[in-house]
Amino acid sequence: MKPDEYRPRVGYTSWLLKRFERIVASLLYDSLRDLGLTPSQYGALQVLIRLEKASSAELARALFVTPQAMTGLVAGLERQGYITRKPLQSSRVIEAAVTPLGLKVHDEAKARVEQINALMVGALSEEESEMLRGMLERCIDHLERGGRGNLELPDEPEPLEDPDPTTH
Repeated sequence: MKPDEYRPRVGYTSWLLKRFERIVASLLYDSLRDLGLTPSQYGALQVLIRLEKASSAELARALFVTPQAMTGLVAGLERQGYITRKPLQSSRVIEAAVTPLGLKVHDEAKARVEQINALMVGALSEEESEMLRGMLERCIDHLERGGRGNLELPDEPEPLEDPDPTTH
């Protein structure tokens, strides 16, 4: 069997989603690289354009990353001149906003992302694409609403006892 013919016996849907995510991520990284963007930075630009301004914490929540990871993403965008940051008047919070250069780069990135999206669903009809999105949204909603709580995880294993306590 060739590696690309492998199909796990357990977790096949999860495996397919992970394989799909890896392919799409690779296409996105390759497509955005020469713009100086990662897919996460592109996402941050999208959020900032929609909200007009946002703190790093707001961006982190919107993009499902940690605040620490967002610090690096925002610093990279600022270094390239794609965003500006300034503190709010009566707060320690620093808000970011997209610059005209950031808008220009976002528009180019958006066109590339749209091409990848079209390629991604190119083998599907419009109806099938809508169905796929709907099914994925339902699965996500189910997991986020507590579907994970239905998992029966094994108990923590008991620590192994050292037969010779003098070895410590």
